[in-house]
Amino acid sequence: MPLFADRCFVLKQAALGLCSLLGMLATPAHAQDYPSRPVRLIVPFESGGSTDTQARSIGGEMIRHLGQPLVIENRTGAGGLIGADLVAKSKPDGYTVCVCATTQTILAPYSEIKAPYDAARDLLPVTQLWTDDGTIVVRAGLGVNTLGELIAKVKANPGKLTYGSNGLGSTTHLGTLILLNATGTSMLHVPYKGEQPAVNDLLGDRLDMLFLSVTVASRFVSGGKIKLLAVRGMARNALLPDAPTLAESGVANAESSTQGGLFVAAGTAAAVIDKLFNAASLAVNAPEVKARIAAAGQQPVGSRPEVYAAYLQRERERWGQVARAISGGKN
Repeated sequence: MPLFADRCFVLKQAALGLCSLLGMLATPAHAQDYPSRPVRLIVPFESGGSTDTQARSIGGEMIRHLGQPLVIENRTGAGGLIGADLVAKSKPDGYTVCVCATTQTILAPYSEIKAPYDAARDLLPVTQLWTDDGTIVVRAGLGVNTLGELIAKVKANPGKLTYGSNGLGSTTHLGTLILLNATGTSMLHVPYKGEQPAVNDLLGDRLDMLFLSVTVASRFVSGGKIKLLAVRGMARNALLPDAPTLAESGVANAESSTQGGLFVAAGTAAAVIDKLFNAASLAVNAPEVKARIAAAGQQPVGSRPEVYAAYLQRERERWGQVARAISGGKN
């Protein structure tokens, strides 16, 4: 009887070992087969916009490396939260991915519309595709030529000079607050419904300062209609090479670049994420794609998933501080 029991135990252990081995073999086989059908690429913005244009350019190049079509779907609404939520709640198999930006991945908890997902928990980063630095500009008649001169003028007139934004809680609003907090200054906030109305008031000398996209700023700088003081990122921008960075202007830890990246649903296998990363990083570094990104005033990145995850965590902490401040701590 003991001998029979011992044999049963040995057979049971052998069976468990075989199941474990088969399980280990199954994961690489699945990853090797991925993708075996078209991949949905969700863009949470309207067709023809900046993010959509970049997503189509990058996605077109990714096809060459994945060997399967990327079917682009524009799922708009709620500031991009609807499209991001679709991916967050999708099956975690790598066949539904999204190109999402700062609003959907960093500022979602502070949106005026309650985000139906937790970006840090429900979305896994694949790679950062680009960074969008933006500029700091002032009206031509303000009488300042450098960021240092602007800060001195604001300090001499606390709460009197005005700055515009694309709306309460927007990246331009929060980015300006990061700068004001870093320099110990205060200005009056004038929210607008979009960038163009703010530009019109800046050109009409009705607004003092504005965080403006690189492409729009480049159209007005050469004509002397506005004064370009700095770019908001870590490095100078190819479209405006003479504009200093914030650090070069003597202001530390005030960068407010926005970004776009590729994401999948939480729970997606690491091997699948790695395949998507390889395809996307090769795509953003392809010469034609890099040229299109640069033409939009942005800079290609293509960072590894773990590097991108660490970047997002740092940015969530930084932007979250000012977002919670304006929401009265409710979020």
